[in-house]
Amino acid sequence: MNSEVSEQSKPDKRSTFNRLQLLFGLIFLPVFISLGFWQLDRADLKEIRQKEYDAAPRQLSEAAESELLLAGRILQPVKSVISQADPRYFLLDNRTFEGRAGYEVIVPLQVGQGWMLANLGWTRADPDRRVLPMLDLGKADRFEIEGVLLLPENLIQLSETLPEGADWPLRIQSIDLQLFGKLLELPVEPILVKVYSQIDEKIVPHKAALNSMPPERHIGYAVQWFGLAIAMFIWLVVSMFISRRES
Repeated sequence: MNSEVSEQSKPDKRSTFNRLQLLFGLIFLPVFISLGFWQLDRADLKEIRQKEYDAAPRQLSEAAESELLLAGRILQPVKSVISQADPRYFLLDNRTFEGRAGYEVIVPLQVGQGWMLANLGWTRADPDRRVLPMLDLGKADRFEIEGVLLLPENLIQLSETLPEGADWPLRIQSIDLQLFGKLLELPVEPILVKVYSQIDEKIVPHKAALNSMPPERHIGYAVQWFGLAIAMFIWLVVSMFISRRES
């Protein structure tokens, strides 16, 4: 009688194991495939961004032209003549450069008859967070800049936070162009310009290059995910074949 019970329990254990295998495969197979296609999409996006970075800069004569120049693009290289820079500026917190803590400087610039907010680059932070960098940005003379038009990278905020402090400069944790326009009492355009030109000796400008993972790396990751999906599929087919033979 004991032998009969043991013989009955073996198929039950085997069928349970087979069901777990099938469940495991049905869960992870589509995940691997989805990750593979996601990496391919990332590769396509990086190729588009690289082409846009490499494009010849277009002339930005009026701030109001920024939306038209950026329409349908992730970014647009531009060159422009600035009428003046407002002496007020924002300090985007928690930015590092070569391992050093600092801020990115956001300042309103007059382009033609309109105003835009520009990210001028990185500046060093004082060890005492109560001491903010003091920059002389109120230039009245016309000067030329080069950079790229783009939307702010952190439009999605976990919580709505106002700039810290009551006097300029104001420390900020994220970029909100509409809010900044209200604080400045200026009709700024909803496009940010990331400046490559040296504006102030205390500010390290952005590099005119796309410093991110190249498309080839994403394609390599996609091949790995698809390879795992194929291996998972083969494992499921072999397991099912062996299970049927034993049953």
